[in-house]
Amino acid sequence: NITDAATMIYSSSLVGKEVTVGQFDSDGKLQEIVGTVTGTGTYNGNPVVFVDGVSYNLSSILAVGRLPGTNDGSGESGTATQL
Repeated sequence: NITDAATMIYSSSLVGKEVTVGQFDSDGKLQEIVGTVTGTGTYNGNPVVFVDGVSYNLSSILAVGRLPGTNDGSGESGTATQL
């Protein structure tokens, strides 16, 4: 199906790019995880990306790059493209 093909093309375009992924912790708080996409694929029919070796649903990506206000400890915030 064309939608699946377009999704896989999009996800593969993220390989090597920094992304911000959202994941809820055990307390129900949204955690922002910043890392580099190292690969893509599907799991149970859903598109996934591997960020620093950990699998996340493609729909968990909050931004390509860093969200405004996200700080890596360097004192500088990066720029992001929100999806």
